[in-house]
Amino acid sequence: MASPYILGELYRVLSSENEEETSQILGFELSKQALICLLVGTYSLSQIIPNIRDQVMMGVTSNNMQRVLSNTTSHLLNRSLDYHVNKEFSDHVFLIQKGFSVLSVGNPLLTQVGPTLFEIMLACTALSQQYSIEIGSGLLVFLTVFTVYSVKTAPPVIDSRKDALEKGNKLWDQFTSALTRYKTMHDFGKFEETMRAVDASLADMTLSEKNSYNLPLKINLGHIAITRVGMLLALLYMGSSRKRFTAQDFIMVLGYLNQLSSSLPAFGQSINQIIAAKPDLEFVFKALSKPPEIRDLHPEARLILSDQTAPTITFNNVIFTYPSKIGKDTPLLQDISFAVPPGQIVALVSRSGEGKTSLFNLLYRYYSPMSGTIEIDGQNIANLSLASLQKNIMLIGQTPNLFKGTIRDNICYGAAHSHLITDEMIWALANETGLFEFLNTFPAKLDTDVGEAGKALSGGQQQKIAILRGLFKQAGIWLLDEITAALDSKSAKLVLNHIKNNAANATILMITHKLAEVAQYSDKVVVIDKGQVVAEGAHEKLLQTCPLYLELWMAYQDKEVVRNSQSSVSASAPPFSNAKMLAAEVKKRTAAIAEDDDRTELKEACDDINFCRK
Repeated sequence: MASPYILGELYRVLSSENEEETSQILGFELSKQALICLLVGTYSLSQIIPNIRDQVMMGVTSNNMQRVLSNTTSHLLNRSLDYHVNKEFSDHVFLIQKGFSVLSVGNPLLTQVGPTLFEIMLACTALSQQYSIEIGSGLLVFLTVFTVYSVKTAPPVIDSRKDALEKGNKLWDQFTSALTRYKTMHDFGKFEETMRAVDASLADMTLSEKNSYNLPLKINLGHIAITRVGMLLALLYMGSSRKRFTAQDFIMVLGYLNQLSSSLPAFGQSINQIIAAKPDLEFVFKALSKPPEIRDLHPEARLILSDQTAPTITFNNVIFTYPSKIGKDTPLLQDISFAVPPGQIVALVSRSGEGKTSLFNLLYRYYSPMSGTIEIDGQNIANLSLASLQKNIMLIGQTPNLFKGTIRDNICYGAAHSHLITDEMIWALANETGLFEFLNTFPAKLDTDVGEAGKALSGGQQQKIAILRGLFKQAGIWLLDEITAALDSKSAKLVLNHIKNNAANATILMITHKLAEVAQYSDKVVVIDKGQVVAEGAHEKLLQTCPLYLELWMAYQDKEVVRNSQSSVSASAPPFSNAKMLAAEVKKRTAAIAEDDDRTELKEACDDINFCRK
């Protein structure tokens, strides 16, 4: 802001007939040569200072953006499993992308709006004191008009940004949907249809983005017009009062106004940019304001387990349904109560969709029960640290959930200290579980890239890697959810034998529809029907006492007979020619049992099923 004043002083000195004429500035007497050097210096500083200011302020803005993005990511990772299951992946990415909008607010606010307001206040004060109150007041009025224009033109900018946000979100949905269903798209010849949908969304987003970009530029033409009209009026005022203002005064005011006229359009555009970023910021902070569904209320409360004995798990009158279904349907789990003794393998058996996997999710505290408690060694898991609880549970699910990287990366991820897992340890575990030959089939061995989400591998190969990953997690509780569904019978047997022989200090809950595995490997079976535990006990006992378990067992055997139809039926078979006929007979007999509670016929039916076994 000093350069116009120095320019005026230089003009006065150069216009003087006295060759020795000097200027007094801040108590220093400066010659015309010194004034020239000072003028060039101030011009240089006017470029250097904003440069340094922008560098410093960018650091501040970047730190703020980093904090917002970190909080956004943490927020998403702390949302419930229900949220992640029902929310599109593109919505997660879009929320993180909108976190960058902090940069579009912080940067102009700190580098344009704040400094320009400071400069204008200095100019108003200096011009009022140096010349007249009319010049300073006129500049203040001009700034008010300019700011009002900037604010009034902001709503259409906001609308354009909202539209761009909406169209951008739709485009993200189209992109991610197209990429995630790549194989399905080609399997059913939907490439052209998919590309038409993508191109339509892309065209809408491009048009919307173009409008949201061009609108501020058009508004900026008004900023330029206002600044130059204000400059014209001020100079006309001075030019018409030549007796009051000298040529030196005219040059100085011209310098001030020209400098402000150059910076004010950027100032107005920054105001528009800040206001236009409001939808993005509202989108981000509204999402961040939502509390996590599962809150860690006791971060310091560790789960205490015995080093000598495997833990006991107890479900006490647990009632649960998924948040999106509360009040709409009967609760999925109704008054569930059972105990898992220490060191035992307990199988959960029911028809499909009865909530077995939900029990695992509750134990992991992905969800909280509506009522009732879940205890581990007498400790209510609701009162424990989430990190401590989940550290002591190992889950191998029916979905492998591999990530982009090598086989080694995915296997080592299961260990608490993955950097300590050596290739020798991986090969040793693979050998124990019968998966050594499987890993050896890959030319690159452990360096084989599994592809995005494991897509470079078959379902069975993915599951085997997931099993090895899970077994590297040292935990007192193991949850096995259909872990052999994608495995051949030989691999399944080797894996389950390893688990049974190496789980002395672990308590295991198992879900499987292969009831032969239940019969062979479980110590206890919990039968669930319509959200309630209807029976507990060993396999043989339940065949004699639980009609539902017998029905499920017969259905399983029927499938096995069909699958192995090449096997001949023994000549000494009971008087039922196949499993379907036997199942029908069992259904009839169990109906009779329900009427008179006579267990004799049920026992006879159980004896008849032996012919169906492989």
